[in-house]
Amino acid sequence: VALVGVVGIFVLSSFMPQVLNVVERFETTIEKGELLSGREPFYELAIDLWNKHKFFGNGWGAFSYYFQTEIYTSVFTYGYLDAHNVYLQLLCEIGIVGLIFFLILGLGIIIKNSNLIKNQKENNLLLMFSFAYQIYFLLYCFSGNPLYDIQAYAVYFISIGIVLNSIIEKGKEYRSANPNKVE
Repeated sequence: VALVGVVGIFVLSSFMPQVLNVVERFETTIEKGELLSGREPFYELAIDLWNKHKFFGNGWGAFSYYFQTEIYTSVFTYGYLDAHNVYLQLLCEIGIVGLIFFLILGLGIIIKNSNLIKNQKENNLLLMFSFAYQIYFLLYCFSGNPLYDIQAYAVYFISIGIVLNSIIEKGKEYRSANPNKVE
């Protein structure tokens, strides 16, 4: 799978050379020995904030507030609104309780999507797209903040809607095929 992905990137780069910018960026960060791409202060602040209020966090927007009041003026010339890691940001803002809730919902919908795909008689491209995008979204949460980016979370919510619609349709099919069964 990895080999196909690498070959795919290089084939795609012949049509869109900008694709190789991602590869060059990784090479540059590895050469500098900076695997976190300068995100250490963000991660450290998020963890420090989480340590203050582990269960329920510091409240929505706490990361941005503390970043702008504690780090922004001394280290950076511009303010960041997020930790560049959804899981750390959720920990610091809504605590372990909120993060667990987010993970249960996210992983639960992926499992339901996977089951729907397995039980389909024919390929359903919408369900497969939905599944792939949900995986991408949750993986991207490790290095970015798609939960706070409308271009990313809008598609994520649409993919969840595809799954929910499939569940509703499957329920309607079951009820019409079994009108006398009590649920």
